[in-house]
Amino acid sequence: MLMAIPVALKLAIDALMSIDFTREQAEITADHLVDAAMRGVTFGSLPRILAIAEKLSEHDARGPIRTIHATPVSALVAGGDQVGYVVAHHATSLAIVKAKKSGIAIVGAKNTWYTGLFAYYMEMATRAGLAAIAAGNGPAVVAPEGASEARFGTNPIAFGFPSKDD
Repeated sequence: MLMAIPVALKLAIDALMSIDFTREQAEITADHLVDAAMRGVTFGSLPRILAIAEKLSEHDARGPIRTIHATPVSALVAGGDQVGYVVAHHATSLAIVKAKKSGIAIVGAKNTWYTGLFAYYMEMATRAGLAAIAAGNGPAVVAPEGASEARFGTNPIAFGFPSKDD
């Protein structure tokens, strides 16, 4: 089904707010899901809202996102069992602020799920003029080249480099 971007964003925001996302959380998540749709990643786009709703209906232990350790160049964020789109956006934003101030930063996040496409976060950093690396872990669902058993999550590592052109 084709729809205009503003219509897709509104649909996603409304759906997420109906499952107790704040407006800010819904806007962050909706932007990511619509971005995924525009990249052609259909499994990680708007239908993901159904999986989020299902997960929350089975177990909703969401708490606040907190920075549990910080230095001028690093931080560890506890995600409060919030959806990863929101936690990773927070962690990336924090890393950008720290890197802009100090020249380098590393921020980790834990206690989260469904982080989405690392490319989204890499583009946040590169738009800020920064090179970036993201690494993650998750359930082993992908087999390495030539193997028959799953050993990796679906999104193990990503790199981003700023450029003159888009």
